[in-house]
Amino acid sequence: MEKYMKDKILAIVFSFCFLFTNFKYVNAQTENITNNHRIYEPFNLSDTKNLKVKASSVIDFSSFEKNKSSINGLYKGKYVLTNQNDGNSTAKLGLTFTSSIEDLKNFSIDVDGENIDYTLKFLDDKFKVPTGNDFYKEIKENFSSSDYDIKNYKKDDIGVLREFNLESNNTQDLTYEVIVKYYPSKTKVFLSGGKDITSDDKEDGDKKETSQTMKVLRLTYDLSGKYKKPMLFAIGDDINIITKVYSGEKELTSGYRENIEKKSISVLDFFKEMFLNDIPENIKQKISEQNFFEIFAQSFDKILSGVGYDNLGLLSPKSEKQILVSLQFPLESKKEKKLNVIYPISTEITTVNSTEVLKLNLELSALSSFDKFEKIDYKIIGNNEYKYIVDSNVKYKNTKDDSVISINKLPDKVVETLLYKEKFLKGVTRDKPRACTNYVLPIVAIFEVVSVIYLRNTYFRKKVNKSYKN
Repeated sequence: MEKYMKDKILAIVFSFCFLFTNFKYVNAQTENITNNHRIYEPFNLSDTKNLKVKASSVIDFSSFEKNKSSINGLYKGKYVLTNQNDGNSTAKLGLTFTSSIEDLKNFSIDVDGENIDYTLKFLDDKFKVPTGNDFYKEIKENFSSSDYDIKNYKKDDIGVLREFNLESNNTQDLTYEVIVKYYPSKTKVFLSGGKDITSDDKEDGDKKETSQTMKVLRLTYDLSGKYKKPMLFAIGDDINIITKVYSGEKELTSGYRENIEKKSISVLDFFKEMFLNDIPENIKQKISEQNFFEIFAQSFDKILSGVGYDNLGLLSPKSEKQILVSLQFPLESKKEKKLNVIYPISTEITTVNSTEVLKLNLELSALSSFDKFEKIDYKIIGNNEYKYIVDSNVKYKNTKDDSVISINKLPDKVVETLLYKEKFLKGVTRDKPRACTNYVLPIVAIFEVVSVIYLRNTYFRKKVNKSYKN
């Protein structure tokens, strides 16, 4: 009877352990999440030591709607900087974030409520994909690096700008075609506007002789009013332009008025005509002429050396770029300065366990560039679809209307946080009863081992004792 009871107890323990160890554990941080958008903090660029920083920030998505697979929002950071030295000093800070030219209208920065001067720079596309926690260190190197080495033009080079105008009393089914033929080795071309642009290469002789490769660009345009008028900017003289007008598939020779305006203009002045109106007024007032030129210089260079038109949307006001801002201001000894920053953010909608969630990547490593970090509090204001935190790799708290993350020690990795319309998401939220967390599995495993050893030792010890007595 005693042996039967011990075997029964042993079986119960094994069953109990088996039950716990077969809970499904879902790590939401590693399942189907590839978002590279990050929310960044300012970093210290000055040689001044003993700078202390504390912050409270609001991440606000409340007034933005879902756009395909992402949601735009605003990051509102408030930073208190203290110079702990005996003498006065100067704070020199940097800030990076991802934004389109169009969304820069939402950018602002001030110190103690007063607007300050700053410089703004668009970084190389390689910086759109963050690489590790020391990402800001790579960004810092760009403050002292030389400007982009332009290969295909100089900003003072003179080119010819052509603007194509077509008028007709009958606009229905009317198509305007602009054909541009040129040799890239002799002429650099930028074609824009219209409904569509395609490219063909025509080989004159040996294909290995790239200097003998003729490029052909075809632009189509209609009079619907939906598209910008065709525009051609060319540096060099060897260029052949053909225009055609069609009604349906029939080519027309009359019934329309065509006018091609032509003028000589420098690259810099062309940039002003082409892009200046895309720059929001708040940014336009802050950047220098050189700074404005640098915004478009690299992308324009890539286009001139490539297909001859912006097939990738590099120059579009909606195209996202990694932006670098630098500023400086005086710091009096032992006194606080309040830095306020607002910049646009974009976060990706991703899928976890077949459910759409919003993912935030908080990059705090830049704050380690200050000598003393006190704390940072994040208040996240979502919308009806993505309102509460359901998982994070740091502690968080959901209130009635928002979520809060408080950090007193800088983490050694990106803070990853998932938001959902409810406070709990099955298979994702870790602190729900019966959810198997990182702590439960080791505890259960230890319990198994200790229980098995204890019961087996007890059982065999008594069995051996009985055998010895017999």
